[in-house]
Amino acid sequence: MNEKILVIGAGGLAKELLFAFPELEDRFIFYDDVSDKKRLFNHFQILKSEAEVKEHFPEGFAFTIAVGGPKNRAFIYEKFSNLGGKPLTLISKNATIGNWDTSIGEGCLVLGGVMITNSAKIGKGSLINKAVMISHDSQVGEFCDIAPGVRTGKVDIGNSVTIGINATIIPGTSIGNNVVLGAGTVVIRDVPDNCTVVGNPGVIKKQK
Repeated sequence: MNEKILVIGAGGLAKELLFAFPELEDRFIFYDDVSDKKRLFNHFQILKSEAEVKEHFPEGFAFTIAVGGPKNRAFIYEKFSNLGGKPLTLISKNATIGNWDTSIGEGCLVLGGVMITNSAKIGKGSLINKAVMISHDSQVGEFCDIAPGVRTGKVDIGNSVTIGINATIIPGTSIGNNVVLGAGTVVIRDVPDNCTVVGNPGVIKKQK
């Protein structure tokens, strides 16, 4: 199976994707309609428009999202699905995934060093970045962006949540929808929808 894979985005996360999936690099074609770049690393082709996508993939295509941010990921997921694309879940060979009652949704990207143990569920379109630990009885919602070094287990995380680097969520807590947890935040109590939490212990600094 050597079908090409359209990678949406050609910035920093795309570079991490190439590092995490060297076995797939010959199958990757990138898409970036924002920058002026025509090639990534002066090697990988970058498509610049929807017309070019349709020209290269007249019979449909698989795609993965190499762009961070819940809103960006949700927008891209819908846009390229409507263009005839199939969201592809990519899980690094250097990630460890539990065998029992664990599921990872369509269109997710799981990078190297991640550990997701048993009885964990990850919603569609989410990004699980390097060296994240999600242990048993955890639920992560759709289009979440979890930065490197996050530690959590036995928690319920809503949709469109951004969790900053090295944040920790204490077991038994829940995080609402559209929440941002700052880098290094330690969450020790439930977090409501539509807010930003920072610090150790975490406190609400902004409510939308």
